[in-house]
Amino acid sequence: MSPDDKDTLIDLFNKISKSDRRNDIVLQDLNRKWTLGELDEITDKLAKFFISRFNTQKGSCIAIFMNKCAEYVISYIAALKAGGAYLPLDISYPENLLNSVLEEVKPTVVCTLSTFASKLPSSVSIFDFSVKTWQKDISISDNTELPKDITPDDLAYIVYSSGTTGKPKGIACPHRGAVLSYKFRFTHFPYETDDVVACNVFFVWELLRPILQGIKMTIIPDDIIYDPLALCQFLEKYNVTRMLFTPSLLETVLDTQNDEILQKSFKKFRVIWLCGEVVTTQLLNRVMKVLHHVQVVNLYSISECHDVSVENLTEFYKRGEERKYCPVGKLIPGVKLLILDTNLRKVPIGVPGEIYVAGPTLARGYLNRPELNKNRFLNVPEDYKNEMGIRMYRTGDWGYLLANSNLEICGRCDTLVKIRGYSVEIQAIENTLLKLPYIASCAVQSIGAEGDDKQLAAYIVLNQNISRKTIRADLKMRLPFYMVPNFFVFMEKYGILKHTQFSPDLSA
Repeated sequence: MSPDDKDTLIDLFNKISKSDRRNDIVLQDLNRKWTLGELDEITDKLAKFFISRFNTQKGSCIAIFMNKCAEYVISYIAALKAGGAYLPLDISYPENLLNSVLEEVKPTVVCTLSTFASKLPSSVSIFDFSVKTWQKDISISDNTELPKDITPDDLAYIVYSSGTTGKPKGIACPHRGAVLSYKFRFTHFPYETDDVVACNVFFVWELLRPILQGIKMTIIPDDIIYDPLALCQFLEKYNVTRMLFTPSLLETVLDTQNDEILQKSFKKFRVIWLCGEVVTTQLLNRVMKVLHHVQVVNLYSISECHDVSVENLTEFYKRGEERKYCPVGKLIPGVKLLILDTNLRKVPIGVPGEIYVAGPTLARGYLNRPELNKNRFLNVPEDYKNEMGIRMYRTGDWGYLLANSNLEICGRCDTLVKIRGYSVEIQAIENTLLKLPYIASCAVQSIGAEGDDKQLAAYIVLNQNISRKTIRADLKMRLPFYMVPNFFVFMEKYGILKHTQFSPDLSA
């Protein structure tokens, strides 16, 4: 694996699809199974259809608006084969947010199902997998040529995350970062031929990884992932051996199921990946006590940088170090990092500062956000260009390096928080609340320590009588579900001081 690697995601797919694993099952959902050869053939046809019917070209974007299912994966691969980038659209987006993203990106087509198609504006082109003849329909484009000039620097995907104004920001990512991150994991955490990988959490990043090695990937339905008992039953039924969890999701499973159920459900497991939140040693100790046969791996990954560092927590556990939080480990090859103070000066080993990441895995930047790009994607200070290169990303994470080059994360140094693995800008929620005519002043905070299952509380001063139910309903029309506060606390005084600690009764 090298920063100069010439492979794209489609190169990796084409290599494995022409291998002796072509007849192996690599994709399954609740409805059917697909072999690697079948997946290759159907995505070739769909990619050609995208080109001939919707004029998809290199650099175009194809949106995916559906629940997690086999058709989602088929759309994803076909978009890349057509030379385009895929745009995952969250099915929880309220109408105005969905329309805003579609207007900004202007995808050539939106892949969807009839359940969700009615939520889309009439101005967009739709490919509906609910049409029973869809596989036959796409065969009309078999003579269309697929592009052969896709490069690692071409756009692979655009993902949206929370923005400070309430409008999500589109992160434009080329093939190179994903390929380097995937190859690192393939080398350092190799699959076994009979592995079964379950995917739901961080789906758009995880779904392709096992398929590119000819390994079976089974999709966990959205209605199962947050039902601990149903999830355990699913893992057992499908003989799952690997899965990525957020720490809070894994903790919920451990809290609600007894040891007998856990040991039965995780019997075939080889690796648990943790990502999206700080991992406490308390959680690790619980996992190792009940599931001592499983390797636990902690991944530090950022949408704008892809994978940054990784730590084998099983080895860390064996060392018996006394501490509250687990390390996020050493940087993956090619990734470079600085810990800087507020004046962009390097801090000594062991001293905390803000984390800046550089290297070939960086995103291009935010779509149509020049001011935000200036603030987050910075030129490397002259003194550090030899070791870091030209460009770096300001993560907003607060941490430090140990003498052994391991990275430690302390928390955030801005108003972004992690809620069930989602990156949420506190300021975005506040700005949205302040646009409601009945709110005079507000402050939003996350409740819970690092490593806990955090929740959001909004502290509000009203200028007219209104119910919590109305506020919640109005926010659901404007924000994704994970940004709507769990608690609304009414206060009497104006002039709330932002981001100070409040402690009123949250049951009010």
